[in-house]
Amino acid sequence: MVVMGVLTAYKVRGAILIGIVVGTVISIPMGVSALPASVFSLPDVSELGNLFLCYDFKSILADIPRRSRLDLHSVHQRLFSPPSAL
Repeated sequence: MVVMGVLTAYKVRGAILIGIVVGTVISIPMGVSALPASVFSLPDVSELGNLFLCYDFKSILADIPRRSRLDLHSVHQRLFSPPSAL
């Protein structure tokens, strides 16, 4: 924080970023923060199947009044049904 304050007082561009880097470098040998085991890692996708398409659509539609559900249905029919022969 002191480094940031001094750099900001002297109007150094990037004073906050420089202060963060300096604070991190100082805190590593002091044991306040630790270096990560790896810089990049892939996310665990084993639980993705439990989340994929597990939405409760009935409860979502239950909150919409019946009249507006019918209106949405008729709008959908008008937009996505083939044109009728004249």
